[in-house]
Amino acid sequence: LYTKKMSYKINPQTAYNGMLSGQRNMFLTSSIAIGMLGFSNKFKNESTKIIIKIFGLTLFIMSIYIGFKTAYDFDKVIYKFKKQEHGKVYLDLLEWSSWKWVTYIYTFMLVIIILLYLFKKLLNNK
Repeated sequence: LYTKKMSYKINPQTAYNGMLSGQRNMFLTSSIAIGMLGFSNKFKNESTKIIIKIFGLTLFIMSIYIGFKTAYDFDKVIYKFKKQEHGKVYLDLLEWSSWKWVTYIYTFMLVIIILLYLFKKLLNNK
């Protein structure tokens, strides 16, 4: 069995693995944020509720940042990889690039959730 070792100045497999790790971190932080926001109402102390809600919203913002940063960095690496001469490339970069849309769609959904949450809180305070 013969396997060809790929040697590139920019390793796209490493970038792809990094992108998947970034997506995982985005999913995890947003899940924790949702849990914190839902759990914050269980506290009796009003200042504790506010602190937990602030932490939850901060995690939401971090999750959105992680998502956009992951997609941007992956795009940048793929762009640099395509600009280099590699001879025959055994990778389906177009298929890999489609994964960034999972990140964009998920972050868009997170923004909608945050806006709905904030809108609900503003309406309840009036």
